[in-house]
Amino acid sequence: MVGGDRVKYWETIRDKLKKAGWNCGCISSTDHEGRQFWVVAAEREDAGRFIVHADEMLTAFLELQCGFVVNLNSDEVLGNHR
Repeated sequence: MVGGDRVKYWETIRDKLKKAGWNCGCISSTDHEGRQFWVVAAEREDAGRFIVHADEMLTAFLELQCGFVVNLNSDEVLGNHR
């Protein structure tokens, strides 16, 4: 992929969750010492809400992704209810 056509990995995670019916969002903020952190959340009425925070956006999305079980045959994404 060239230039603006390149998709970031966190966008791939977000798009897969949205395709499966999850509402996703992220924000960036700073702590009291001025350090930036990211908060990423996904929720679906029938499965609940997952919220994670990390020092980098990609890390936050990767941690969010770890909270889900993905059925690769159907692309369905379900909450991990262990």
